[in-house]
Amino acid sequence: FYNWRAAKLFQMLLGEAAEWIESSSDGSVGFELIAMCNLLN
Repeated sequence: FYNWRAAKLFQMLLGEAAEWIESSSDGSVGFELIAMCNLLN
């Protein structure tokens, strides 16, 4: 990302999506999103 704020916002949105998916399904997709988030750090 070119913008630090945009990168942080994107990480936040991915985290929210991962939590929502994890709580509304078997969690496998949520874990994949969390792994993607960790790769961005």
